[in-house]
Parts: sequence; structure tokens; C-alpha cells
Amino acid sequence: MVNLKGMFKQFGDIVHFWRTSKIELAIWIVAFLGSVFLGLDYGLLTAVGFALVTIVYRTQSPQYRILGQIHDTDIYCDVEEYEEVKECPGIKIFQANSSLYFANSDLYVRALKKKTGVNACVILATRKKAQKRHVKELKQLHKREKKAVLKLVSVADFSLATVKKSRISP
Repeated sequence: MVNLKGMFKQFGDIVHFWRTSKIELAIWIVAFLGSVFLGLDYGLLTAVGFALVTIVYRTQSPQYRILGQIHDTDIYCDVEEYEEVKECPGIKIFQANSSLYFANSDLYVRALKKKTGVNACVILATRKKAQKRHVKELKQLHKREKKAVLKLVSVADFSLATVKKSRISP
């Protein structure tokens, strides 16, 4: 019980944890109850295990939002949560409340497509197709220019040869 004296003093922090983060409050409660019923060593081990589970939960179930601007301010809030918030025309502001790494990248991409209504793969494929078409048009234009230059050279050679023949045979 002497070891739990500090935890008993932290009962006043429960209100603070409730307001700031309910997950942190759950970790504190698991640590407290585990330490009381299982002993300090096993209680803290249980709390660490529970904290790891909450980390996995938080990274695999993040919240995604589209933000809009409150009129005449520099404040951006969730469009679905506040009625007075308007999206900026031509701009989508996508917010994710978790870090992006390999384990949750698929969730991120799916949420990005769903929230914004924009499929980046389709846009990139369309852009690539347009670039290929542009390169093909440039090659055709280059061929036409080359043929035109060859015609000019052959016409110039022909007219030069005609001029030389006319000078030689008087």
C-alpha cells in the first residue's frame, strides 16, 4: 500500500484526464486497478500492455476530416461538424489525426479518396496518358518539320542545278 500512495494522490487528476483524453484515463485506471489487485509489478506490466494495445488502436482507427474556413477568419474547422464553415473553392484541406506509416497507409488512402472524392490514381493515369499523347504529337511535328526541310533542300538543290545548267549552256 505504501507504493500506491502516489497513485491515491492522483485521484484529483481523473477529471483532468476525462477532459483531455479518455484513452489516457483508461490507461491510468488499468494501472491503478492492476497495481491494487495484482501488485505493483504485475499492475504496471498490465498497464504497459494495455498502453501498447491503445497505441495500436489509435493508429488503426484515426479520424479524418475535411477542413473549411470560418468566414473572415484564419480558423479552419471540420466541415461536417460546423454549419458556418465553408470550403475554399478549388482547395481540399484533408486532416488526419495520426501519423502516416506503412501499417496504416491503406487506411489513409481509402479515407483520402472517400472524403475528398478525388482518386489520385485516375488523375495520374489521365496525366500520363496526356503526356504520352503530347510526346507523340511532338514526334509527328518533328517528322513533318524534317520532311519540310528536306523538301526545301531538294527544291533549293534543283533550282541551283538549273541555274548552273543555264550558265553552262548558252
